[in-house]
Amino acid sequence: MRVSVVGLGAGPSEWISSAAIARLHTPGAHVFARTRFFPHLAQVLAGLDWDSFDRLYETAESLDQVHQEIAERLLAAGDEVVLAVPGDGILGEAVLRRLRDAGARVEVVPGVPLGVSALAAAAMPAVDGAQMVEATSLGGSGIDLLVELNPRWPAVVTGVFNPRVAGDLKLALQRVYPAEYLISVVHHPGLADEQVQQLPLAELDRARLELDHLTHVVLPPLEGYVPTGSWHSLRAIVARLRAPRIGCPWDLEQTHRSLIPYVIEEAYEVVDAIEDEDAGGLADELGDLLLQV
Repeated sequence: MRVSVVGLGAGPSEWISSAAIARLHTPGAHVFARTRFFPHLAQVLAGLDWDSFDRLYETAESLDQVHQEIAERLLAAGDEVVLAVPGDGILGEAVLRRLRDAGARVEVVPGVPLGVSALAAAAMPAVDGAQMVEATSLGGSGIDLLVELNPRWPAVVTGVFNPRVAGDLKLALQRVYPAEYLISVVHHPGLADEQVQQLPLAELDRARLELDHLTHVVLPPLEGYVPTGSWHSLRAIVARLRAPRIGCPWDLEQTHRSLIPYVIEEAYEVVDAIEDEDAGGLADELGDLLLQV
């Protein structure tokens, strides 16, 4: 079977390519939309029988369950299936891997990336490129870091669709970025009701703008960022080491009890540096001890 994933772009209907329109109207295809809450979708899909997966998002217990059930429904829909999604059709589309793993032939008809439209709306230069990630990929306040951002490059976090996601995103970003860091919240870039609000990162979940799946956060480069020697970088390092999917296997196995001999060893090394009046060595050993903590 063939599943065509069609990127609907960032919102404006005039940004949808002719190739995307043609694929949506493939004769005999079963057409689905990830969400019906997309600007001008009824106009784009006029004359077609189609369904959306909004109810799954409302009833499922996790995003993994949503992705699994979407894949199962698509695989059971027939030999020719079309899935219309916001954005470019690739970024954030976890269902693609599930479809390919099940043996489906997946073809992507790309659209305008959500992050590019947000960069344009925020007037953010991206001379050397930019980072783009989905809001739900950044974890939250815990150690469940899934991806990392480099603060020295501009970044866009797409799909900040409700206050809970905004709150989790704020906590995740504050692993590296300072609370007072000025960011831009972009609502409906390219559409008639486009809005941009600048505010400190600490106030992200209290933004005045309406939050939905076409609301994004733009992060300028963090001037003067040094990857070592700061509290923010220490938190980022620990989150990276303890991240379930991308962390260090040894660090992931450790518990408070298993670290007892290492804490004792590092504490003795701190004492040795103090007794030797070695200021540089003391700084190093205190860093090692703090990492155990």
